[in-house]
Amino acid sequence: MKYHKIRGIDISVCTAEQKIAYNLVSAHYDCVLNGNFHAWPEASHFLVKLYTQGYDYKPGKYDIDAIFCAINAGIESFCKKPFIATSYDQIGKAFPAHYLNA
Repeated sequence: MKYHKIRGIDISVCTAEQKIAYNLVSAHYDCVLNGNFHAWPEASHFLVKLYTQGYDYKPGKYDIDAIFCAINAGIESFCKKPFIATSYDQIGKAFPAHYLNA
């Protein structure tokens, strides 16, 4: 997986893929909670599919696998206790990039 840097933010704090994961989960929070998903990974697949079908999606610009992993890592805790992010540090901790150093 290849993570992408956010300008002015250290990659160990938050990546573009983590920010996208947060944006997807927070924007579609109601759909995730009210959807008939049998498990969190199923909801994660749904969100990635929404992202790739979006009007501004550019294939290859960001790593889809890294976005999926970040969503999967943070979706359950976010849905149990949603928040409005006020910093990249908060997003990075809520949607961890477990494979950043792999």
